[in-house]
This record gives sequence, C-alpha cells and structure tokens, in this order.
Amino acid sequence: MEWEETIAPFIEGLGFTRAKNDKCIFYHPDTGMIVLLYVDGLYMDGMAKDIEELHEKLTNRFECKPIQYLKVGEPLDYLGTEISKKDEFTLTLTMAAYTKKLVEFMKLEGDHHSMRPVDCPFRNTTEPNDDDDEDLSAEERKTYMSGLGMLGWLVSCIRADMAYTYSMIASGMARPTKIMLRHLVWATRYLKGTSTDGGVTSTQTNNETTMWRHFCDSDQGKDQSPENKGRARCGQLSMANGFPVFFKSKPTSVAMAHSKMVGGHADVSSGACEIYGAAQATFNILYLSYCANEMGVEFNMPAILEMDNKAAEVFANDTAMNTKLRHIDQRQHWVQALRDKALIKAEHVNTELNLADIFTKALQGKAFRSQRDAFLHDCKDICTQGNIDIIEIDHDHKVGV
Repeated sequence: MEWEETIAPFIEGLGFTRAKNDKCIFYHPDTGMIVLLYVDGLYMDGMAKDIEELHEKLTNRFECKPIQYLKVGEPLDYLGTEISKKDEFTLTLTMAAYTKKLVEFMKLEGDHHSMRPVDCPFRNTTEPNDDDDEDLSAEERKTYMSGLGMLGWLVSCIRADMAYTYSMIASGMARPTKIMLRHLVWATRYLKGTSTDGGVTSTQTNNETTMWRHFCDSDQGKDQSPENKGRARCGQLSMANGFPVFFKSKPTSVAMAHSKMVGGHADVSSGACEIYGAAQATFNILYLSYCANEMGVEFNMPAILEMDNKAAEVFANDTAMNTKLRHIDQRQHWVQALRDKALIKAEHVNTELNLADIFTKALQGKAFRSQRDAFLHDCKDICTQGNIDIIEIDHDHKVGV
C-alpha cells in the first residue's frame, strides 16, 4: 500500500490521468502516451522523446533498472509475456518461455508417447480409469494447484484458446481428483506443441480507426456435472483489429431470470441460456469501452454483438410480439442494457463463424483449429529470431500443431 501511494501519485503528478476502470492504466492527454503499471513493472508506449523524459524523471526519483526498448529481433519480457517485433510493421505477443516453465514443472519435457504434444487442449470423453474420482495425494494436489495457477496466467495474458480448458479444470479446485490432474497434463501437452502461438497485429490492420468485433455463445446448459448443476456456460471474445483483447469462458452467474436468483441457475430454455450469455457479454463490452476511452483508443458505439442464436437476437432487439421467455423479468436492468440500441446491436452469425464457440465447447480437430487460428497465430519464426528458448517439436510423430 505504501508503494501504491508513492508511485501512482508520482506518475499522476507528471500530467498523466489514471484510469478509474483499470487502475494499471495511465494516459497522458497531451502527448497520447500510455503507461501500464503492474506493481513495479512499467510498460511505456509513446514517442521516443516522451518516453526518455519520463524515464529520466523516474530514475531521478526511484532506483530503476536500465530502460529496454522494443526492437526488431529483441523481444521484451513483460510479466511473463514476450512482446516482439517481426519487422517495423508487425507486433506479436507470445508466452513461449513461460510455457516451457509449465512443461518442465509438469515433468513433460521428455519424448515418451505420454509426453508428446496433442492437437487439442481438452477432451470431454476420455478412457475411464478406476481412480478417476479419487482425491489427489498431498503431492499431487500441490502439482495440480501450482500447474493450474500457471495455466491461469497463460489464459489471463494471451492464450485465449485455453480459456475453456482452464475453466473446466479449475471447476475441480474445491476437491481435486485424479481425472482433473489428467486433464491438466493433457492441456500441458497441447501447450508443449503450441508454445509459440500468440497474438499478431500490424500497421496494415492498425490505423486511426480501430475495428472491434465481439462474439458471444452459450452451451445451453449441457454441463450437468454436480459442480455445474446445469448452469449455462457462456463464452465471449472481443478483438481489436483481429487481436484478442478480451475473452471469457464461465458458467452463468450474473444475468438471471429474476433479480433474487443469485449465484446462477439452470434454465430449461436454450434461448434463455443464450440470452444470459449475451447479457454478460454486454457488461464486458461496456467495461472494454470504458478502458479504451481512458486510453485514448477509439471504441465505436453501438457495439455489434455477433451471436448464432435467433431467439437471443430477437430478444436483444425486442422484435418478438409473443415469447416463451415469460419467466424472465423484463424490468431488470440487464435486460434494458441488452436492448439499449445506443450501446449494443445484436447481429446473427453462422455457428461455424462464431468465434465464441471455442469458449463453450470442447472442440477438436478442424473445428477447433479453424476457431483458434482466427485469433492466434504460430509465431515460431519470430520467437526463434528473438532467441527465445522454445520447445522443438518432432513433427514426425504427426501430433501437435
């Protein structure tokens, strides 16, 4: 707290405005410079003279490490993420080095068939074992909890393709079992073969007009496990110029049929499940818009929310004269927010083109790859160029990427 009350006021005293919706963001309204602060890690984005001036003032006040500039072939490590420049026009964000740490922690760096990469991060159906429902030993539990924490950091930063997997594995945190640890091992094997996957953006797609796309989906309450109790799993993806900025995979917990129903509940209507998912997406889109505005980034409103369920689209646009969704209290604030045409405009998209599908289902094969490759790309050539220690995959095994 003492550090927070020291560094933040100092940066604000240099003319920066601290964001209220994400306190890690500092924005200078005159220079357009953006500073991201995570504890004592500073990321500065602006003109060279402005960065040098800020760094000089920081070093005069605090004990600082030498500044590192992002250059072609010289990636920067920021909070476990590698920010790289392929050339003067292309920027990438990967986590190859951190992924390698997870693989080593899970003791999967060998070439035994049980350690080789796999082509999907999660399998709904697996060969049953007699001990699947047994509690983990103390040592296994430690491995599970630590490995899950590392997987969670990968998902928090850039690995959107692991969001569904992380959510499913994390559902067993209250009582970790053997099957949950096996799921974690499988997920790590997938990461082993895709360690250099990341987000890519370039000046060809970045210009004065930021192009945002938002997708939402629901599994319509198909997860009937004791932990989930039939609640709908909602997925969302928001991209800026093709780069994944916000993504989520979690059971319904906010937009309920009645204001007194807290904690999430199952619903007999598939349309209602999709509507709850769209409502949660609306809340997150509004949050994104606040953060973007506080960073000086354009965020066009109304935001177009792409969904593949006609009932949810009709509900959001309020175009139905008769409805079977009479159990939803139309007076709730989330209903009004979803239907506010100044904020959100619902549009239909085919299921195979709905990129939020990957956050609600255990996709495999071509279906999984086509979704993943729409927002993540293999950056192996860039990681190699920057001498990032990555895991080499023997593709003769015909597994992995």
